[in-house]
Amino acid sequence: MSIEDHAFKGCSGLTSVTIGSSVKQIYAQAFANCLELTDVYCYAENVPSTNIDAFNGSLIEYATLHVPASALNAYSNTEPWSNFKDKVAIGEVEPSYTLTYMLDGKKYVEYSLQEGKTITPEPAPSKEGFTFSGWSEIPETMPDHDVAVTGSFIANTYLPGDANGDGKITVTDIGVIVDIILGKTPANARKQQEVEPE
Repeated sequence: MSIEDHAFKGCSGLTSVTIGSSVKQIYAQAFANCLELTDVYCYAENVPSTNIDAFNGSLIEYATLHVPASALNAYSNTEPWSNFKDKVAIGEVEPSYTLTYMLDGKKYVEYSLQEGKTITPEPAPSKEGFTFSGWSEIPETMPDHDVAVTGSFIANTYLPGDANGDGKITVTDIGVIVDIILGKTPANARKQQEVEPE
């Protein structure tokens, strides 16, 4: 089977081409001037006999050639195939790396992500009586190495006598404390009592 002269020459909007495994010959300017071509998938195990100008004007120096792994070297050493910017094996996947979230020095959660995948930050954890510090810097996409993200809890501090937790000691706090002593207000009044303006 072959692909004839000028078969797809100047195809506007053509970004990807798939060439079947049975193709043995590609003639002159078969894919010439396909200016938007970014990926060519050729499933032929043996490099097709290809006219040197088959991709003339198609900017393949910026495109990726996908071929069977067993034929990767052959395509890489045969013109015009060797002129593609990148040559990759069909079915080859990007390597994966580990994204680990550390919380207070202990592993909180861990993921395995392929290089280049978008990272969705882990939601902020919560802990009663503590404030979460926030996660350290998280990349937008997974880089080509493992990543550790850190965060910690900071204990909430209260002034002695600050019964309602507003950071000030006022007449309101004295009233809340007296009510607690007399059993009129629950011991967790600090959480329930609303701050009153002075």
